[in-house]
Amino acid sequence: MRRLLVAFGAILISFGATAACGSFSSSGPTGEASTTDAGSDRAVTPPDDSGGGSDAGAERDAIALSSASGCADGTREGFGASEAGIAACEGAWTVPGVLVDASAQCARAAGNTGTRSNGTGCSVADLCAVGWHVCRDAADVLAHGGAAANDVCTTGSKDGGATFYATAQPSDGVSSCIADAAAVNDVFGCGDIASAVGDCAPLDMTIGTFAQVPGFAFGSDSNTERVTVIKGPGPGGVLCCLD
Repeated sequence: MRRLLVAFGAILISFGATAACGSFSSSGPTGEASTTDAGSDRAVTPPDDSGGGSDAGAERDAIALSSASGCADGTREGFGASEAGIAACEGAWTVPGVLVDASAQCARAAGNTGTRSNGTGCSVADLCAVGWHVCRDAADVLAHGGAAANDVCTTGSKDGGATFYATAQPSDGVSSCIADAAAVNDVFGCGDIASAVGDCAPLDMTIGTFAQVPGFAFGSDSNTERVTVIKGPGPGGVLCCLD
């Protein structure tokens, strides 16, 4: 009888210990199940808290791509990875002028591969990515790694043909660079088609009513090309510099 009572007591103790660790279910003790649940929680992808879901994610990716290239459409036509601060961006615009203070007018949809490749309603600023601007002058180009601007820009454009990429560099009216930001004569840049200049390094090409380039158009005033210039689709565009 004593031996039977001892054995029964051992069973009760064993049952109590099992209950403390977790009750049984068809898949095993709940203690083991809770471990599995914790592992599942760690594997769950956190919800998108951007407020825009997958569309917002795609937009962020597009902005990141364009910002890296320097061009709003995500592709650059001149300058390589070693010149990370400057890019030649092909595209069109219908809002006149190549101006330092130009602002985006079509949500940066311009560019030869942009959704507004015809440039309708776009300004020169719409060709540059967020965080970039149309290069102000020769000094700006030089400061951003464009020491051999003309050589690099002649590597060609995706549409083929002769190219010219404009900056906001002011002119004195006789094809010479000056530091007066209010000057509006001529358009300076780089490329392989335009009128050559020798005192605006690293820029060595200029266009205007006196030197017409396919795709570019000006008003009738031969002294205001920088504020009247527009451009259609095709080779050429602007030089964009990192802010």
